[in-house]
Amino acid sequence: MLKIPILQSHGEWMGSIEVVEDAARNGVTAHTLSIGVPLQRWVLLKARSGVCALKFHEFHRDHPNDKGIRYFDESFYAEYSWYFDEHGTGKFQEEGGGSVSKKPNIWRFIRGDRFIECGDIIVEWAYPTTLSLIISEESHNPIFVSNGVSIAPTAWNSIDKVNTNENGITWYSYDESRGVKDARNYISIDQLVGPK
Repeated sequence: MLKIPILQSHGEWMGSIEVVEDAARNGVTAHTLSIGVPLQRWVLLKARSGVCALKFHEFHRDHPNDKGIRYFDESFYAEYSWYFDEHGTGKFQEEGGGSVSKKPNIWRFIRGDRFIECGDIIVEWAYPTTLSLIISEESHNPIFVSNGVSIAPTAWNSIDKVNTNENGITWYSYDESRGVKDARNYISIDQLVGPK
């Protein structure tokens, strides 16, 4: 069984970053506050404004030349593409793509672009392929509020195979009653809906 480090509320890890990267290559990590989705597989995002199909193509990190710098002083990146269905019919009307990044903060200024826009759906990203289920606030006493987005990881690797109305899709959304301390779950790609 793969042991997954805990992802804390602001995208910081307690554990090996290499293990988190390996988990993103091989399956889903379901947390109370976020969902780590598999690389090279389509994930569905659903909100009032429509349904998005999102796929991370790659992720990487840049190591500082100074060996004394801590891992959180690295820069983190991911590239993705998306399709958006405004009406929830399963027929996509818009498409696009982009990249997200988290760069070392300078003093208290957060650097990088942590938000993915898929049509009208906006979701916060954390390295390597994690999507937030909450609205994040940088504070010492965070209040967790749902971002209104439900996330469904799938095994589909081709957009032509994606069926947003497929039976058996598991949707994750923030549920305040679960509590922040709930354990995370790892789900391998072969357990997801869609052709492997």
